[in-house]
Amino acid sequence: MPNQDEMRFLSWSIGSRHETQEQALRLLKLMEQHSKAASKHKIRMRVLVAVSFALWRAAFLADRKGLVDVTFSASKAFLSKMLTDNAITFNVDWTQRDWSFRFYADAARQNLKRLEAHWPNFKVRVRAKVRSNGIVCNSLSRLQSIA
Repeated sequence: MPNQDEMRFLSWSIGSRHETQEQALRLLKLMEQHSKAASKHKIRMRVLVAVSFALWRAAFLADRKGLVDVTFSASKAFLSKMLTDNAITFNVDWTQRDWSFRFYADAARQNLKRLEAHWPNFKVRVRAKVRSNGIVCNSLSRLQSIA
């Protein structure tokens, strides 16, 4: 039976994945409706797919220690597994989540920054504890109003 902290994390993780998937569904519908949109809008939607995936995966991996030494060990183990097996599965992401969580969270943040280059009115504001779907939801609302 999970302890109280584990139950809190499970509740957050499931809620975050659900909300991220809801926004991913909105994005898919938007992409279907605007398949003939201008290239700049297609670039924005493609980048939002990357953000959506990164946030969805990160929500599974957020239960981590976040300590430099632990993250370093996890990054070394991750790299070793990649080189020896030539494949990375979710199980490897999970086992080395102190590194892989940061990878996916950084990927989401970097892709949001890329949106700024293609979307002059879009500004990334990242708080230390942001709900994963808020970023995608706000981005989708803005994109939907332009597309």
